Amino acid sequence: MTTELNTQRMSAQEAVMLCRLAKAACPQQQFDQYTPDMWHELLGDLRFQDARDALVMVCKKQPFVSPAEIRDMVSEVRRERIIAFGYLRPPAELDDNWAAAQAWLRETKRRIGDGELKPGDPLEPPSVTLDRVMPNWDRMLPRPEQPTRAEIAKEAKTAKPADHDRRMAEVRAELAARGEVKAPQPEPPTPELCGLDDCQRGAGHTGPCLPPVTKEDEG
Repeated sequence: MTTELNTQRMSAQEAVMLCRLAKAACPQQQFDQYTPDMWHELLGDLRFQDARDALVMVCKKQPFVSPAEIRDMVSEVRRERIIAFGYLRPPAELDDNWAAAQAWLRETKRRIGDGELKPGDPLEPPSVTLDRVMPNWDRMLPRPEQPTRAEIAKEAKTAKPADHDRRMAEVRAELAARGEVKAPQPEPPTPELCGLDDCQRGAGHTGPCLPPVTKEDEG
């Protein structure tokens, strides 16, 4: 059997009736032509029967009543109905479907709170509309924390030079592959030192070095 969501809530005419009942129960409370409209704005999402029962319970304890007190009493009555019904366990066929089991629990609690189900009434199987529903993992799983600017600056300061040099080399190679910068040219090999005793490639060394003198050249 398909369970339809109960959308029957308080109408504007029922809000007028609720104000008349409140005026009859609290004759010293002031009401005017705008009171039903405001009460409908504040209590329109409740069922008329629930609001009426809450009105009676509030008026038994005090001479004045407000929409906020009616809402609090309705919440208390619905909570007591759900507690009195007893433990609710989703059907076994929903054991591997967490989202559908939660939807079944919400719908069943709503029906118990509305008074449609009373203690001892059999629970209906899950609705055919509660087909396999996959949960929204993006909203359920915690999002990874993004580093702050202070953390990024601290990491940059504590980075090792070797890691920095390697990363810069990778960046240069990537830019060179895309043609945005010239590829780094390899350094020319260092020429060998000549065989002269006074040539040590010091500050006064200019020009290429001569090859070292061998014994064959001396002979």
